[in-house]
Order: sequence, then structure tokens, then C-alpha cells
Amino acid sequence: MATINVRGYGGRQAQKLIESKHLHTSGRVHLVCNIPPMNRTVWLGPEGWKQADVQSGWEVTGRPHAIGMTTWPGAPPQEGDLNILWINDDGVEQYIQETIDVCRGTAKADPGVLFIDGLPGFPTDRWVIGSISFGDHMIRDRSMKRIRQDMTLHLIEYLPPTYETLRKGALSQARPKTVIYKVKRGDTPAKIARGRRCKWTDIRGLNRKGVIKTANQKLKAGIQIMVPVLTPKTKPKKKTK
Repeated sequence: MATINVRGYGGRQAQKLIESKHLHTSGRVHLVCNIPPMNRTVWLGPEGWKQADVQSGWEVTGRPHAIGMTTWPGAPPQEGDLNILWINDDGVEQYIQETIDVCRGTAKADPGVLFIDGLPGFPTDRWVIGSISFGDHMIRDRSMKRIRQDMTLHLIEYLPPTYETLRKGALSQARPKTVIYKVKRGDTPAKIARGRRCKWTDIRGLNRKGVIKTANQKLKAGIQIMVPVLTPKTKPKKKTK
């Protein structure tokens, strides 16, 4: 195989650098990592590639006395197991150690991002190795050196971390304080708002959708709603001569 100098973490950069005749050798896959270094073509094992169930990422947040709220914080990365088989009459210890280094990292490098090519319909090309398990298809020569070893790589889709910058002072802003208010006979959102020195729309925003509809809505006596904490009146400053 030709020597390939890979400078990126896969994707188009690696595709341009890897010669096409090495990409789709029947029954083999190509593994490339920048740091820790790895550039190997390996046989597919008996089990090949097994993709894990795809999760949507939807979550249900419970609400008291109401149907749970469905939220989508984002889809989890795809996962799967790739069964590979190292074979070399001169020994496969170096190949195995390179794979472990990509998985766990070394004293000089963090765990690596693995570019994988050679499997039609592979979900994505960049992965991290979550774990490695060794199989029973292992052969040693007379010197007890391994010349054949199968292993299963548990792969997790790699997505570069991105961070959103918070607006300056966003965390320092205090949330509005609220209290529970028991509706009295004849109360309307506007009337309650005047007594709380706030807008009726402020009250509407603190309660479930549909509870507060209009400013002059006649509310049922005895129900409980959320209202802003009553703010004390500020005395006007005396003018000094």
C-alpha cells in the first residue's frame, strides 16, 4: 500500500489523499486517523458492520395534572459495531496497539477521530471508538506472537463540538418571582393586574395556554393562578431647593 500523509480528520480531505484503488477492496475497510497515527486496510470480520437502533432524541417532560410536554433537545449520534480481522504472518501486535491508541489515546495525544471507508452505505465517515472487544478467532505462531486476531469496534458518530456564546449579562438577570393567587368572585385578568401593579399579559404568560385569554375574562372563583409578586410602591423623590 502507498504511504499516505493524512493531515485532517477524514471527510473530503482524507478522500482526496487516499488512492481510490485502496478504498473499496472487496471484503476490506480502510482505517485512517491523524493523531494518534493510523493508516491501515483490514479485513472485515465474520459479523461485519451492525448498526445500532437509531434514536430520535425526543423526550417527555412531566407536568403536574397535565399531559407531558414533548421536547426535542437534539438527536443522539449514530452508533454501531464493526467487526474486523487483523491477519499478518509477521504479527499483528502493532495493528492492535494502533487501534487501542486511537480508542484510548496516548501519553502525548487524546483519543483520535477515525475515518472509515470501504463499506457501501456507511452512515457517516468520521467516528470515535467507544470500546474494543476481542473475539475468539485468534491464532499465534510458534513464538506465541499473534498473527491473526479479530476485534469488534463499538463506533460512535463524531460531530465536532460547537458552543453557543451567551449574551453578556444573560446569567445575571433574575427570573421574575411568582406567587399563587386564589381567584375571587368578580376577578378579571385586568383587575388582578391592577392590584398587582403589572400588565394582564404578564399574568397570561405565567399560566398554561388557555387559562388566561382576554383582559376582561371572568375567571371562575376559587381557581388558583400564578401572578407576579407584588412590587412595593416607590415613593417619589422630594425635590431639593
